Amino acid sequence: RSEICFEHQPREYCVQAGETDLDFIARLAAEEGLLYTFEHRADGHTLVLTDRVGGLGTIGTHTDCPVIYQPMAGGDASEPALNRFHYTEQVRTAVQVQRDYTFTHPRY
Repeated sequence: RSEICFEHQPREYCVQAGETDLDFIARLAAEEGLLYTFEHRADGHTLVLTDRVGGLGTIGTHTDCPVIYQPMAGGDASEPALNRFHYTEQVRTAVQVQRDYTFTHPRY
């Protein structure tokens, strides 16, 4: 199922060389800023392709449910857990003020 909101340009040429089909699709999706996930249901599974994180929904049934973090994931777990987390922040200026010295206004 496609839930792509933004327009993406078609590629002129693309090669899959020495990588699995999944790695190839994951690489192309990452280059285009796309995310993919799977919906698992009793009647079948669906691949969901989107370019908006908000379209993936929330974890659990409500927004304040706890998320288990297990950095050494492996084996069987009794409930879903997060095993990798990478946090970043981007800071940018909101306002810029400049003053320049001129002989007509020596004190700015």
